[in-house]
Amino acid sequence: QAFGQLKLIDSEVRNSQAVRGGGVFVGNGGTLTLNRSSIIDNSATNGGGLYVDATGTLVTINSTLSQNDATTVGDAIDNRGSTSLYATTIAYNGLASTPASQTIANAENKKLVLKNTLVASNTSLVDTTGDFNSHGSNLISNVGAATGFGLVSYLYDQTGGTGTTAILDAKIGPLYLQGGRTRTIQMLANSPAMDSGSSFGAPLVDQRGAARKLDGLDINKPLDT
Repeated sequence: QAFGQLKLIDSEVRNSQAVRGGGVFVGNGGTLTLNRSSIIDNSATNGGGLYVDATGTLVTINSTLSQNDATTVGDAIDNRGSTSLYATTIAYNGLASTPASQTIANAENKKLVLKNTLVASNTSLVDTTGDFNSHGSNLISNVGAATGFGLVSYLYDQTGGTGTTAILDAKIGPLYLQGGRTRTIQMLANSPAMDSGSSFGAPLVDQRGAARKLDGLDINKPLDT
């Protein structure tokens, strides 16, 4: 539980169970900041990986949520407070036998910001529900009826599964330890996420702590993520 100010750096939270927030419950005015960390193999009724209550704040940077499962709402995240996801990978969440309605659930009139974030290869019915605040350069494989993505040209998002478009194949590899202190998920060479991030405000290193390749391009142009 995060009821105060909790920062996790180069850490894994795994194999935990709860009613709300299998990995971490963020509430009572608390703030959880994840940096180069992974939330893996947790389960709950609501928020298999993370649950953010009405007074909680969640910030993720260079982090991964994978193989978490909820029986009702939000295999990865159930947000009822304030959540910001930066350079974060959310993949392989949900059990095929009992998937939640969505990977990320954002409650009505709540803040959920995403930038340079990939949400893909989950077994939830859709990846996102609610109204989101995209800061651009996200890939959402199965966006469903969620709103807030790709509203203007310079906030480019890749989305699939809208009812008129097919679910987008992110072409990503498995979760494993590939440098650094936490398990991560690598993009394959032909992934549509490759070179599609934004360099503006991007972390200088990735989750492994390796230097991020900016390709010498201008602000708001692609980078290797």
